[in-house]
Order: sequence, then structure tokens, then C-alpha cells
Amino acid sequence: MLVAVLSAAGHKPTTVENGQDAWDSWLLARSGVVISDWQMPEVDGLELCRRLREEDADGYTYFILVTSRSG
Repeated sequence: MLVAVLSAAGHKPTTVENGQDAWDSWLLARSGVVISDWQMPEVDGLELCRRLREEDADGYTYFILVTSRSG
């Protein structure tokens, strides 16, 4: 659903299968915005955010963490 909404708004989202692929993709493109699920295989959303914050010293990447978890 997020891909459809973002595409309809004129954006070109990149999708990946897991957290490690998200990390690898970000290292290549250094996207300014990352929308991530909290629970992902290999690298979860919190760890992905931590890695981005450690690596992105020269710029800033907005990080949106979504989840279906409750509580």
C-alpha cells in the first residue's frame, strides 16, 4: 500500500526483501528518506536505524519506522 501511495504522489520508491538488503541499498543510494518495518529478517528496523545514524555523519536521512505490533 505504501508503494502505491508514494508512486501516486510522484515518488519512485525502492523496495527490498529484508533489512540487510535495505542497508545495502541505502549504502549505494544514500536516500534522504527510509520507511522501514520494525520486524524484518536479517536486520530489524531498529538496527537499520542505528546503522544509518552511525554512518550518516555528513547528512541526514529521515527514518520512518512502521509496525503492526501493538502495545
